[in-house]
Amino acid sequence: MLKSMTGYGSGSAENTNLSVTIEAKSVNHRFLDVSVRMPRSFLRYENTLRTLVQERIKRGKVDVFVSLDQLESSGRKVKLDHGLAKSYFEALLELADLTSTKDFEAISVLSRFNDIFIDVDDPLEEESIRDVLVRAMETALSDLDDARQLEGSRLTRNLLEKTDALEEELNKIKELSPRVVEQYRERLLARAEELLAEDRQEWYDDQRLFAETAIFADKAAIDEELTRLRSHLLSLREILQGDGPSGRQLDFLIQELNREINTIGSKANDFEISQLVVSMKSILEQIREQVQNLE
Repeated sequence: MLKSMTGYGSGSAENTNLSVTIEAKSVNHRFLDVSVRMPRSFLRYENTLRTLVQERIKRGKVDVFVSLDQLESSGRKVKLDHGLAKSYFEALLELADLTSTKDFEAISVLSRFNDIFIDVDDPLEEESIRDVLVRAMETALSDLDDARQLEGSRLTRNLLEKTDALEEELNKIKELSPRVVEQYRERLLARAEELLAEDRQEWYDDQRLFAETAIFADKAAIDEELTRLRSHLLSLREILQGDGPSGRQLDFLIQELNREINTIGSKANDFEISQLVVSMKSILEQIREQVQNLE
């Protein structure tokens, strides 16, 4: 069953030091666009989470929100960047001298520069953090996948119903198509009788009438378009009943369906067929809008 690009999922995990909650939300997008928002001190794990999303989702805009609670001291240490701190201090002294500032609390000012402090992690602690993040992310993605499948199932059922509606209109056009040429032939016969009354020698036999009817029949014939349209509808139904990402394939197929319907509308010089064509275009537009939600 096809999946929707819209959904929401969440997951939690924890170890002795850390509790993690991850929320994942996805909406429609032409390609895969992943955004991860997490505390600055954990940004080094962003690519790990991004890769997990890319392995599970092929299309859509996915926003990932990570929240963390420290359960107890993690044993992490902070190291001072001596060179950078000294450079800041010298620049501040120069600024104080330039502005003739006497009350200058160096420690208070320097402590505001976060980049002079470097987090130092124990490799074992870092692996533990990565593990809890991955467990929470996988749970959130499974939850999101369930939501996308549920919505995809609903969309697929609706699209199959609309495909059936298109086929019903196609069958009506198929029944009406022979009469287009017949009605034109009747109009030609009526015109021929008028011309015969005017003693038009070229209409005295059936040759001219036959030629005119044959030319129109060739121009107005929609059998090929109906055949291709039926084939496209069969493909549409097969894709909708299949598995895996098919949104782009459906986009292309809808373009082909639209082309055949437009051609039928332009060739068939019949009011009822024109009305059916309008109905088919309306249904197809509804299908196009809903397909935008499929992965």
